[in-house]
Amino acid sequence: MSINGSTYSNQAVQAQERTALHISCNVPGNPYPSIRLQRSGSADILKETSTSEVLNHFITRLQSYDTGSYTCSGESTGFDSKQQTFIVNVNCEF
Repeated sequence: MSINGSTYSNQAVQAQERTALHISCNVPGNPYPSIRLQRSGSADILKETSTSEVLNHFITRLQSYDTGSYTCSGESTGFDSKQQTFIVNVNCEF
């Protein structure tokens, strides 16, 4: 998983309010896996793909309500499911 081009593994991401955030989830598989990005504690799926090994999600202008845990998960027939959770902390401007 990478965020704004940097690789993260179970770490908190610090980001400034009103900046952009690019989340990239990479789940290799053949056939292509089903990849999902969800906000933890919500049943809503922010983005989903099954036509690539990479899911890209952009938040163009971070707000304080974007702070929280996000989970990237991937499933492919014949393989174990994988998931990774990370925290986004949005630092507010005063």
